[in-house]
Amino acid sequence: AISLTRDLAPDDWAIENGLLDKIENQNIKLSQLIDDLLTLNRLGEQAEPVQESSIQPVDIADVITSVSEDAQIEADNRHIDIRIHTVSNAIIQGDPRLLTRAFENILSNALKYSPEKQPIDINITNLDQRVQVCIGDQGPGIPEACLPHIFTPFYRVDDARTEHTGGHGLGLAIVQKIVLQHGGSIQLENRETGGLCVKVELPVSMATATPL
Repeated sequence: AISLTRDLAPDDWAIENGLLDKIENQNIKLSQLIDDLLTLNRLGEQAEPVQESSIQPVDIADVITSVSEDAQIEADNRHIDIRIHTVSNAIIQGDPRLLTRAFENILSNALKYSPEKQPIDINITNLDQRVQVCIGDQGPGIPEACLPHIFTPFYRVDDARTEHTGGHGLGLAIVQKIVLQHGGSIQLENRETGGLCVKVELPVSMATATPL
């Protein structure tokens, strides 16, 4: 309907004053909110293990590379370099669709809060029967008092900042549920040099996952 209005009335007052752009932006935000709510509902109240039928070998380095490539346009617009440092063998057993969603959310947050021309570093390492991914930005970080609540659905560190970036406080709640479903762990830390580091650890095999 918005596109039709633009075509039929190109000189309309609403177009000239940016009203249609605002309506379109609100529609996008509403669609994202609905999608996040549906995802959170599908993941369930408790972080139940991933369905066995969805489990397959997943190269975390490939997932991170794909997610980074999808975010490249936004990164280029703000002159942000996404730097990936990875090992040769970072394969786990998991649901590639859910894992992609989780890392998309984390990288999206890093881009939102990173200053222009400041890099985002993604480090992938192998631990004992686990793969660790650390995504670090150069942004403002999160107040220490807020860290214990950061995974609570709809929790906002700062209403003004959240309104500016368009978030609804659901992204990290979704990420946590996905990570827990894979028997993994997630931790947020303020970096001594500034910015935030999101550290995700995932078991190589669901059989070695820590019980929920």
